[in-house]
Amino acid sequence: MKIVEKACSYGPAKAFEGAPRRLLLLTPGDRVLPAPFVGSGRRFTLLSVTVPGEDPREPAGYIIAQSGAVKHGFDLDQVVLWEEGLEESLRARPQAKGRAKKKGGTEP
Repeated sequence: MKIVEKACSYGPAKAFEGAPRRLLLLTPGDRVLPAPFVGSGRRFTLLSVTVPGEDPREPAGYIIAQSGAVKHGFDLDQVVLWEEGLEESLRARPQAKGRAKKKGGTEP
């Protein structure tokens, strides 16, 4: 599983790609991890799910709460079930420190 940038009508957004099925089976009350908040350390709880075609006025997606106060809406591919160690495995690894080789030459 990895995080990718996808094009949306409101601009680029982060989403999950290749998520295992066990992380996609969500029910209200579950602790979840939204792709845009990976690494933030914030806790999110799933409040409700809108499935495609259920309500023509609402896009399919998830409504989640952050710390019981702020509500966020996400597309279906932007939220997975939270589990221990998941955030650490998704965080970008820091680049190796050191000097880069000059283009077309050798390192001094």
